[in-house]
Amino acid sequence: MKKIILTIAFILFLAPTAMAKSVAPEQQSQTAAIKEVKAVLNEYVKYENAQDLDGIKNLHSDDYITIDAMPKKVYLDIIKKTWTKYSDVKHQMNIKNVQINGNYAIAEVEEILTGITTEQIDDKSVTGDLKSISNVVYYLEHTRGSWKFASDYVVDEQTILAFEKAKDLDIKFYAPNRILANKDYVVTFNVKGVPRDSFVIATIGQEKIIYPHKNAEEVYRKVPQDGILERVFKSNKDNLNEYVVATYCITKPVLTKDKQVETLLTGVGYIINRVNVVPENKFITVKDNGEKEKKN
Repeated sequence: MKKIILTIAFILFLAPTAMAKSVAPEQQSQTAAIKEVKAVLNEYVKYENAQDLDGIKNLHSDDYITIDAMPKKVYLDIIKKTWTKYSDVKHQMNIKNVQINGNYAIAEVEEILTGITTEQIDDKSVTGDLKSISNVVYYLEHTRGSWKFASDYVVDEQTILAFEKAKDLDIKFYAPNRILANKDYVVTFNVKGVPRDSFVIATIGQEKIIYPHKNAEEVYRKVPQDGILERVFKSNKDNLNEYVVATYCITKPVLTKDKQVETLLTGVGYIINRVNVVPENKFITVKDNGEKEKKN
């Protein structure tokens, strides 16, 4: 064994230049591939902001699949509908890390979407501000001479849309980013900055991430004075990820001309968190001694 080690050491001593030359091309290839992947990510942002659906389509492989098991066709349809509802939406991306493994790449990014929308609330046209922040892992494959998006994994995601006075509220919304299937978890809504002459009512719902989308049942409750409203949900066992959604309204009692008290709606907001659900593995059992084994 010592002889082998000494022989290797001797070879390294005699030929450092040869060894360096053998590593350099691979390093250069990695560096070039990382630049190519970053260029694809930047192209994606450019096409998003230009609302160029064909450009986005060409960057994704035909069998592209999202974390929520939605195929390329559905993914593109969701993008198109987002542009229709939020015509001025802007997309930013911060590239955190890119790893290359042969013809495969992993890109870790932070994405920020901002936009403005107009809706009718109580027969009045109001403007809402949208902001969405997510941490995403993209998986790419080098095929036919170019890098294509193959799939993604959304680590965490929060979206908030607020209208009128709801924009001024300090909202916090907490839920687990990842949970086992069929397990209870707590969701907490926390609001601060409510004007003295107003109060907030809110509802917290749970929605499976499916397409077409189905809204959760809404049951509004007055938020207590401490500003905290909580609900307990059980994660689904259908192998589907979930959204938890809080809808909140800021209201103000006013006295009418005939001295009747009415409640005036002065703002509406929505905040949404992603909850990734880990499917139950039914092919594992636990022995009495604590060892795990696969079922036959």
